[in-house]
Amino acid sequence: MIRRYLPRAAAPFTRIVLLALVPVLLIACDTPSGDTGGPSSWDRAKAASIPKTELGSEYGTPIRQPLANSGWEDGIAISRDGLELYCVYVPGDILSFTIAGLDPTEFGPYRRGPDYGMDLVTNPVAASSWLQADILHAHRDSTADSFTAWTRLGLGQPVFSEGAPQLATASDGSGFSAFLYTSNDTTAYDIDIFAINPSGTAPSAAGSPLSGFPRTDAMEDNPHLERMDSTHYVLMFDSDDYAGGLGSNDIFYSLGTDDGGGNLSWTTPAGLSTINGSAQEHQPHLWKDSGGDWYLFYSAAGPDGKLAIWRARMQTADNWDSWGEKTLVVSAGTSAGVGEPTLAQDGDLSFVVIVENPDGSATDRYDADPWFVGRL
Repeated sequence: MIRRYLPRAAAPFTRIVLLALVPVLLIACDTPSGDTGGPSSWDRAKAASIPKTELGSEYGTPIRQPLANSGWEDGIAISRDGLELYCVYVPGDILSFTIAGLDPTEFGPYRRGPDYGMDLVTNPVAASSWLQADILHAHRDSTADSFTAWTRLGLGQPVFSEGAPQLATASDGSGFSAFLYTSNDTTAYDIDIFAINPSGTAPSAAGSPLSGFPRTDAMEDNPHLERMDSTHYVLMFDSDDYAGGLGSNDIFYSLGTDDGGGNLSWTTPAGLSTINGSAQEHQPHLWKDSGGDWYLFYSAAGPDGKLAIWRARMQTADNWDSWGEKTLVVSAGTSAGVGEPTLAQDGDLSFVVIVENPDGSATDRYDADPWFVGRL
């Protein structure tokens, strides 16, 4: 999550809905070399930025998705059937912009990559441009194919940002499908969880705040929803300012019940006592293996201090705060950091890799790309 905003007196502020890699990455930032970079330096930087598989007995060699471009492709989410891929997108170097401490009207020099038809003009202060995030979608007909092209979903709107997408489906044959995302289009302009239920794979209109969920003025980001049966749900999300947090980011969960008429109620969110610590744990993703065991995948600092992907297995059935040993799955390797784990049902893992170009300029130094590693 990167938060940039204008003073309330000037206009509604925007909190850009993005990956929370930034707090960890900032500790590894070098002083720009002064070289303006260019395509050749970016090619070298991306070729040299390789994440490392830490569970070689389970996962193969990571590869960069062929649809990766020079824009910031963050918040990767793959559907359970492996045929749909989503990301939150900003056409530029959002990390360098954040390091500079600027507001949305000052994004111009950081622009880079295609804009996919985003409205980067409409804004509440009559500025010449405006920074925001939209959600992109890619489809493939078979898991043997590659994702090759992004299109922008129609739920995007001017001024506000949408991000943290998830297509939530059920494996019980019920046809349940809901699309979750986050937006700062709220009264307090904080980040809240929105839903489109039911939803197809490419929703074309904005949703509404998640039904019945106890919204707060704190950030509720990176939601992951699982439907246990027709009336019971579990929702996980992360926050950097939620009551009861222990570190810079923490993971929370809430249990939902449907009264049978589509009216949802949720338990008061609670922190994961078996996962959260004094540092940063975030970007939760739940996955059940073929043996029926639930795993929580999430992002946290690795042994090298850079953001990495971890997992833990549920110890007590149906206890969503009963997670065992924390296991490192993918580390940053020679990249600046990795995060946003998301799995297809077969266990194939999609995630984000952050690249630092040491020859880049102060406004063109970092990029986020979607990567993939297959389960053996």
